[in-house]
Amino acid sequence: MKDFVAENKERHDSVRYYAFFVAIIFAVLLFVFFFSDIFRSSDSNYPVSLESGINPNTADIASLVRLPGIGPARAAEIIKYRSSTDIAQPAFRSADDLQNIKGIGPKTVEKFARYLCFNESEK
Repeated sequence: MKDFVAENKERHDSVRYYAFFVAIIFAVLLFVFFFSDIFRSSDSNYPVSLESGINPNTADIASLVRLPGIGPARAAEIIKYRSSTDIAQPAFRSADDLQNIKGIGPKTVEKFARYLCFNESEK
């Protein structure tokens, strides 16, 4: 009988630890879901001056992440895409061409189109 009680207590304790672990994971996921906007960069955090247009054909990652809706991963994808295209032709001739990058759609382009320039003379 003592073995049965000890075995059940041990099983009960392991279930309690498992439930506690699941509750912690659930709480973290809820926090991330509801408060993820705090960690995202907003348009006002990285203001891009209209006088200093960013050329997506030549800009580095640091310049590209200043664009609203573009983070480090997306900026790296832009650079990767433009380096894989024909060198004689610019990869991007207009803001809409950036929609060729996975994850950049019309709404994202609308956010940053006014900050772009496509000619070196505009820079």
